[in-house]
Amino acid sequence: MIRRPPRSTQGVSSAASDVYKRQDGLTIDEENFIWLAVWGGAKVIRISNDGEVDKIIKFPTSQITSCVFGGPKMNILFVTSASVGKNLSKDVHAGNLFSVETNKKGFPSPYFG
Repeated sequence: MIRRPPRSTQGVSSAASDVYKRQDGLTIDEENFIWLAVWGGAKVIRISNDGEVDKIIKFPTSQITSCVFGGPKMNILFVTSASVGKNLSKDVHAGNLFSVETNKKGFPSPYFG
Protein backbone atom coordinates (compact mmCIF):
# COMPACT_ATOMS: atom_id res chain seq x y z
CA MET A 1 0.00 0.00 0.00
CA ILE A 2 1.30 3.46 -0.88
CA ARG A 3 0.59 6.20 1.63
CA ARG A 4 0.37 9.75 0.44
CA PRO A 5 1.17 12.75 2.59
CA PRO A 6 -1.85 14.61 3.91
CA ARG A 7 -2.99 17.63 1.94
CA SER A 8 -2.86 19.58 5.17
CA THR A 9 -0.28 19.18 7.92
CA GLN A 10 -2.82 20.12 10.60
CA GLY A 11 -2.62 17.48 13.34
CA VAL A 12 0.66 16.07 12.01
CA SER A 13 3.71 16.10 14.30
CA SER A 14 6.42 18.63 13.45
CA ALA A 15 8.88 15.84 12.53
CA ALA A 16 6.37 14.25 10.15
CA SER A 17 5.39 17.66 8.78
CA ASP A 18 9.07 18.29 7.96
CA VAL A 19 9.18 15.00 6.05
CA TYR A 20 6.17 15.86 3.94
CA LYS A 21 7.71 19.17 2.92
CA ARG A 22 11.19 17.93 1.87
CA GLN A 23 10.96 14.26 0.93
CA ASP A 24 13.49 12.87 -1.50
CA GLY A 25 14.69 9.30 -2.15
CA LEU A 26 13.58 6.35 -0.05
CA THR A 27 13.89 2.64 0.59
CA ILE A 28 11.90 0.05 2.56
CA ASP A 29 13.10 -2.46 5.16
CA GLU A 30 11.86 -5.99 5.95
CA GLU A 31 9.38 -4.60 8.48
CA ASN A 32 7.88 -2.44 5.70
CA PHE A 33 9.07 0.78 7.34
CA ILE A 34 10.11 3.59 5.01
CA TRP A 35 13.58 5.10 5.27
CA LEU A 36 13.24 8.58 3.77
CA ALA A 37 16.00 11.02 2.82
CA VAL A 38 15.11 14.59 3.83
CA TRP A 39 16.53 17.19 1.43
CA GLY A 40 17.73 20.23 3.36
CA GLY A 41 17.19 18.41 6.64
CA ALA A 42 20.55 16.61 7.03
CA LYS A 43 18.78 13.38 7.94
CA VAL A 44 17.14 10.10 7.03
CA ILE A 45 13.91 9.29 8.86
CA ARG A 46 12.46 5.81 9.45
CA ILE A 47 8.65 5.92 9.27
CA SER A 48 6.19 3.22 10.36
CA ASN A 49 3.14 2.07 8.39
CA ASP A 50 1.09 4.35 10.66
CA GLY A 51 3.13 7.39 9.62
CA GLU A 52 4.96 7.66 12.95
CA VAL A 53 8.62 8.70 12.94
CA ASP A 54 10.49 5.74 14.45
CA LYS A 55 14.12 6.80 14.03
CA ILE A 56 16.14 9.78 12.83
CA ILE A 57 19.72 9.48 11.57
CA LYS A 58 21.53 12.81 11.21
CA PHE A 59 24.33 13.61 8.76
CA PRO A 60 27.04 16.30 8.59
CA THR A 61 25.60 17.86 5.41
CA SER A 62 22.10 19.12 4.64
CA GLN A 63 21.29 17.92 1.13
CA ILE A 64 20.53 14.23 1.70
CA THR A 65 19.21 12.76 -1.54
CA SER A 66 18.55 9.02 -1.25
CA CYS A 67 19.23 5.79 0.61
CA VAL A 68 19.40 2.07 -0.08
CA PHE A 69 20.25 -1.05 1.91
CA GLY A 70 23.26 -3.14 0.96
CA GLY A 71 26.13 -5.20 2.29
CA PRO A 72 26.33 -8.97 2.79
CA LYS A 73 23.59 -8.91 5.47
CA MET A 74 21.54 -6.12 3.80
CA ASN A 75 21.80 -4.11 7.02
CA ILE A 76 24.02 -1.27 5.87
CA LEU A 77 22.16 1.86 4.83
CA PHE A 78 24.00 3.70 2.06
CA VAL A 79 23.04 7.37 1.92
CA THR A 80 23.81 9.84 -0.86
CA SER A 81 24.09 13.60 -0.64
CA ALA A 82 24.36 16.46 -3.12
CA SER A 83 26.79 19.34 -3.44
CA VAL A 84 24.62 21.52 -5.72
CA GLY A 85 24.82 25.13 -4.60
CA LYS A 86 27.11 24.29 -1.68
CA ASN A 87 30.39 25.98 -0.81
CA LEU A 88 32.62 22.91 -0.56
CA SER A 89 35.22 24.74 1.51
CA LYS A 90 32.54 25.26 4.20
CA ASP A 91 30.54 22.03 3.74
CA VAL A 92 33.24 19.44 3.09
CA HIS A 93 30.75 16.53 3.34
CA ALA A 94 28.41 17.77 0.59
CA GLY A 95 28.24 15.27 -2.26
CA ASN A 96 29.56 12.39 -0.14
CA LEU A 97 28.28 8.84 0.14
CA PHE A 98 27.68 7.70 3.73
CA SER A 99 27.18 4.21 5.17
CA VAL A 100 25.39 3.42 8.42
CA GLU A 101 25.23 -0.05 9.96
CA THR A 102 21.69 -0.66 11.23
CA ASN A 103 19.91 -3.39 13.17
CA LYS A 104 17.34 -3.62 10.35
CA LYS A 105 17.53 -5.41 7.00
CA GLY A 106 16.46 -4.09 3.65
CA PHE A 107 15.67 -5.69 0.33
CA PRO A 108 18.07 -5.96 -2.60
CA SER A 109 17.44 -3.29 -5.22
CA PRO A 110 16.41 -4.49 -8.67
CA TYR A 111 19.05 -4.33 -11.36
CA PHE A 112 18.70 -1.51 -13.87
CA GLY A 113 20.18 -1.22 -17.30
